[in-house]
Amino acid sequence: MSATIIGLMNVTLGEAIAIERKRQGMSQAQLAEKCGISRNSLVLIENGYLGTPISILQKIAEALGFELRVDLLPKHDRIECARHSPTSATNATNSSEERSDGTKGTDR
Repeated sequence: MSATIIGLMNVTLGEAIAIERKRQGMSQAQLAEKCGISRNSLVLIENGYLGTPISILQKIAEALGFELRVDLLPKHDRIECARHSPTSATNATNSSEERSDGTKGTDR
């Protein structure tokens, strides 16, 4: 569940859950029961005090009528990004020259 799906920006996941739960007129006890967790656990999740396993987030999303989607994307390596910069031609030209440590080539 993404905060942007329900039209909110700059809120935590827990805050987004609480806002959507309230929008649907559901109490914490009702949502917790639907998800098979304690009300206390839901309070901790909504307040950001409990790291929540994806399996529980899935149950919360389903109970609120959402589909949970988790995208794990690799971070861009700074070196990879540098290869696309205007100076990349210069970097490529110098890539096979000997380095100060006596090695040659690129082992980025």
